[in-house]
Amino acid sequence: MSYSQISPLIYLGGIETDLMEIKSKGIKTILSLCGRSKFTRSNVFESKFYDLKPLCTSEQFIPICEGSSKYISKAISDSKKIYVHCSYGISRSPSILLYYYMTKEKKSLFEAYTLIKRNRTKINVDPYLLGLLSKVEQETFGSVSFKANYHLEIISLSYKCDIDYSTAEKAFLENNKNSSQAFLSLMKKRFNIQN
Repeated sequence: MSYSQISPLIYLGGIETDLMEIKSKGIKTILSLCGRSKFTRSNVFESKFYDLKPLCTSEQFIPICEGSSKYISKAISDSKKIYVHCSYGISRSPSILLYYYMTKEKKSLFEAYTLIKRNRTKINVDPYLLGLLSKVEQETFGSVSFKANYHLEIISLSYKCDIDYSTAEKAFLENNKNSSQAFLSLMKKRFNIQN
């Protein structure tokens, strides 16, 4: 499936999603992070778009996050379903949702990432964007909950091995004598996982 439902009113995906399929889900509001798209050109949806480049500066990223977050918040407060997309729904659009969840719903970056990853396992937010989001979290909450390398390894392990986060973390810590790559390789063999 090219899109995922993150919450009752928030959907996340890529540009390739079919217009009619989105409409059939009752979605009437679109937020595009890859400029104008078939969704924003359609007169079927209320839409807003930003051209968020994969390699952007903090000065470009934060204003787009703020505008997008307000737009998502307005849709939610009006009880409208919203589809947030970039090209593939893997990095840029999830990063916007991470910002939204931190600033509007007061979730930590770790909680927000886990929520989105649980519902759309193929997200892979660019480490640079995660760094910018960590700064936002530090400014918002006074601490950082998400240590990118550590948490990404454990979250990835928990989904690939179909085990809960705490079990994956315990196994990770117990076997930390090996490098994280060697441990992940060991777990893949144990659970017969390809890729």
